[in-house]
Amino acid sequence: MLTTDTLRFIDENTFQKAEPPEDRSRPLEWRRSFNTVGFEVSSPKVEYVYTVNDVDHFADIQRGQAQESNPIVTASARRRVRVTFELQQDKLRDSILYTKETEKKSGLYQLVRTKEPFQISLTDAAPTEPRGPYAQGAYPGLAFKTDFEPGEDALCIEVGAPSDQLEEIANAINNGQANAMHVAVGVQSFSYEVDDALGEWYHPRDLFIHGSAAQAVLLSVRLIRRDPEPQPIDEIAESEEDAPVVVPPPPTVLPDYSATLRSIKTALWVVAGILLLQLLK
Repeated sequence: MLTTDTLRFIDENTFQKAEPPEDRSRPLEWRRSFNTVGFEVSSPKVEYVYTVNDVDHFADIQRGQAQESNPIVTASARRRVRVTFELQQDKLRDSILYTKETEKKSGLYQLVRTKEPFQISLTDAAPTEPRGPYAQGAYPGLAFKTDFEPGEDALCIEVGAPSDQLEEIANAINNGQANAMHVAVGVQSFSYEVDDALGEWYHPRDLFIHGSAAQAVLLSVRLIRRDPEPQPIDEIAESEEDAPVVVPPPPTVLPDYSATLRSIKTALWVVAGILLLQLLK
């Protein structure tokens, strides 16, 4: 499902259909909230990011050039774990779209999808201070559109997780205990009020993000071990029938020199006999 309706921006939490039917008392709305999106991915990758030092590039500006210079390089030694993967959009039950203004400053928008697979990463992060939608100790994240390079058009979701949990996940992937994951994330996005009121949990939805970024959080991770699917017997038989027949080369036959050797032996005896007769004369 992908809506083709034109939407009107009302406020940061609300969009309305721009052209509602005349017999409707009010336009139907799209409202912003944290919507849960679940998906399964295979072959996740583990990355390690090492930081060593930190440089305060704004120190001179803050204290003024005339003041005495102080050290601006501080130690920041740390190793962080990241688990990354791509998600094909057709593998996701729900659609995650973004708004595109039909005409500059019109306040009217169409919903479009990114062209490339979603890029998702679970990142070792520290718990946050209270801010925005986050309470003390929550692990923040972000969903953002990447179009920095020509032709680039993807949605990235980067969510934080506790260091100890992410280390366990990375170890399970590295030692082969898990080769797939079921991940649930909450994305602060707009959903259709009709879907919210009447839709079942398994119905696909159109969700969209307004602007270049939105808050996103990791809800849960379930590790999975998927064994390779066995090849059907019919396919095995067909592959054996289609295989080329290898004919072994004929055995090498060595030439028979026995007759030649007997002739040489006879000739040597004749020569020996002639020599003996000459010696007896």
